[in-house]
Amino acid sequence: MEKLTEQTERRSMVRSCAWIFSRWCKRDKRLETPLVNYTSLFREPEPVFYSRLGHKSESFHEIERMLIRLDEKLNALFSFLLRDKIATLMEGPFLGNIGGAGIKFGTKKAPPDVGEVINIEAYLDGNPPLLFQAEVEVLRVEKGDDGVNYIAGRFVRIAPRDQEQIVKFVFQQKREEIRATRCTG
Repeated sequence: MEKLTEQTERRSMVRSCAWIFSRWCKRDKRLETPLVNYTSLFREPEPVFYSRLGHKSESFHEIERMLIRLDEKLNALFSFLLRDKIATLMEGPFLGNIGGAGIKFGTKKAPPDVGEVINIEAYLDGNPPLLFQAEVEVLRVEKGDDGVNYIAGRFVRIAPRDQEQIVKFVFQQKREEIRATRCTG
């Protein structure tokens, strides 16, 4: 059990650079109209097609692959349609860092104090797109050359499914970086 916990912690510590749309508020306030409510389809499909024996039959495997492709296309379509709403409700995109343990994002608002816990909603434009809410403890605030305040913090409370999606997003980004370096040299 300890080995599994250690492995999960190591996976959560891997970070990736990403363009992040975000918005935040103090812990005691609520974000108005959370976009997470509109994007229930921004999830990876679950493997639900199994035979009675516990393994996938070939016909169910084909159906599952078709549904996964359809889900990917729907995610891309919803992402495209939601971008306008995201651009009006959220700040960004600012280049930040994301990992399973925390996030670093930009804001033009006056930053919170170090040690304060804030509510955030963040959107990562990837394949699939990722939209999540979390409570974050502010560890560091940096003023960028561009006038943007960069807030770095660790997740205090986040849905386990969202945290797993973040880890998958980060590892997908890392795979793409590796492919790009192989192609160039």
